[in-house]
Amino acid sequence: IRQRKITKKGLSLNILLIGENGIGKRTFANTLSNTVFFPEEIYLEEDVVKRIEVDTMEDLKIETHIIEQNSTPIKLNIGLTKNFGHNIDNSGSYRVILDHILEEYETFLSEESKINRNPYLTDKRIHVGLYFLRATSRELNEFDIQNMKQIGDRINLIPVISKADTLTQEELEYNKYLIRKSIADHNIPVFNFLKDVNEQLASEELEDYQYIKEVDKAVPFGIISSNIVIEGQRVRVTTWGRVNIEDENNCDCKLLRNVLLGSHLQDFKDATISTKYEAYRVEQLMKQFQDSQNNFPRK
Repeated sequence: IRQRKITKKGLSLNILLIGENGIGKRTFANTLSNTVFFPEEIYLEEDVVKRIEVDTMEDLKIETHIIEQNSTPIKLNIGLTKNFGHNIDNSGSYRVILDHILEEYETFLSEESKINRNPYLTDKRIHVGLYFLRATSRELNEFDIQNMKQIGDRINLIPVISKADTLTQEELEYNKYLIRKSIADHNIPVFNFLKDVNEQLASEELEDYQYIKEVDKAVPFGIISSNIVIEGQRVRVTTWGRVNIEDENNCDCKLLRNVLLGSHLQDFKDATISTKYEAYRVEQLMKQFQDSQNNFPRK
């Protein structure tokens, strides 16, 4: 019965794409959804954060085996940043993003606190944020470290290396190693795919365990995006030939799509509710309690 309801109602996922201009956020959104999610004219007119809501699977035109197997539509809400890191002083670049995240938390908390709640309220809380990094063969810089720390405290954050085809396979693996090292050295909170993995899962569900290990090993995901589809394949065309984005030997796009729209979609939503949003909710309730104590007349 539950599955029939899900199939009829569909799923939803709110994704935020974070990164500087020209790093490939729009093209990735189009690649992920297999449609024109952010046309050029819309992109040029948007504010700091622009969300486009798509209501049906037909509108999304997603061609993934997870969607086909479930016969379930996904309402995909993708937001992306504009002019991120393009100020003279970029020390507070994360604040605009945090304001957006916390505003959605506050909207949901306000409705949740009412006696008569709106049963049709659209949940706009960000379920997962993709932090776009340039393919540089270097570790994280101070700008990215500070932003990822602040943003990762509030949402499920996943780093991705954009335009991975500008690196050789060896360079990409080394770049991944340096970024993972920076994340560990600076205690940057990124989504932990191995959090709920235990010895029982490893022994009883070997296939699932191996898949999760593969996903964890791929972080940060090396991605290649393109708006070009030739003979049914989404490809990146270069001066030396074509790159098939769906080929897992070329990049992690197929794996990342499966993670976002299939295997971990509900995990991102659950983690948002039980961890990220819950932390915010407790903060606000504690603040309200402290304010009431301070305003209470003392004898």
